[in-house]
Amino acid sequence: MTTEQPGASPAFSDQLGAAPKRYALDVQCLYTDDTKTLMSKGHQDPAEFMKACEEWYGGPLKGWGKVRHGWGRTVPDRTGEYTFLMLPAKPHSRGAYPTTTVIDNPAYDNEDA
Repeated sequence: MTTEQPGASPAFSDQLGAAPKRYALDVQCLYTDDTKTLMSKGHQDPAEFMKACEEWYGGPLKGWGKVRHGWGRTVPDRTGEYTFLMLPAKPHSRGAYPTTTVIDNPAYDNEDA
């Protein structure tokens, strides 16, 4: 049961017509020949994300980069080398989803990422 005060404006999500999608913390490993990236869909809490990554990794992530929030899009890999590719995307663009990532080599973790 909810109560509303007369004249109160509806919640912001009601004004948009839908609440923002929430993603469960689910660590996945994305890799290339040079790097390994741990990621989860959604903008996760950095401390909770690192805890889940260290559990996945089996210990501390010493020498890894910073936790980053970004946006990505998953597309099939036409070369057949990988099943799919996760590419950077503009926020809220078609097929884009929020991501939380950390990369295994701080040299690849620059401020532009």
